[in-house]
Amino acid sequence: MTPKALQKAYNHVNEMLYNKSKLTPGKYQVKKNIQNYMASCNAELFMRYLLYECNIDCLKTNIQIIDFLRESKRANNLSSTDSVTTVFSNAPREFETVTIGQLLDACLDRLGVFNRKMLTDSFILAQGIWLTDAEKKDLTEYDDNGNKKP
Repeated sequence: MTPKALQKAYNHVNEMLYNKSKLTPGKYQVKKNIQNYMASCNAELFMRYLLYECNIDCLKTNIQIIDFLRESKRANNLSSTDSVTTVFSNAPREFETVTIGQLLDACLDRLGVFNRKMLTDSFILAQGIWLTDAEKKDLTEYDDNGNKKP
């Protein structure tokens, strides 16, 4: 290969891996986005755990959780990047990675919108995840007219 052809191939591979375009993100950007979505989903699940499954009477609305977190941050000199386990010591282990800031965002409905377009079947299969036909059917979304959403 000539140096020019080699450089062209390198640029192409680099773009496939690291492209930050919203329409055609690179593989590493997609992976990073998925990690962010997973963290957001975990924060949402923890908020729902506090509201519906946890037996703390003073934490039954989003506003009560927000007020409690702000008071705890002030009293214990915590930051938004600290884990919720510093405030909720008996939280289930699956929520250890949720930060106070993420929980606040979940309570304020600021976690963002999930973009499913980057999660193609081939991308999911490349991650080593295999979906059965029943799981694919369960995960398919339909509009109000019963048509499959793109």
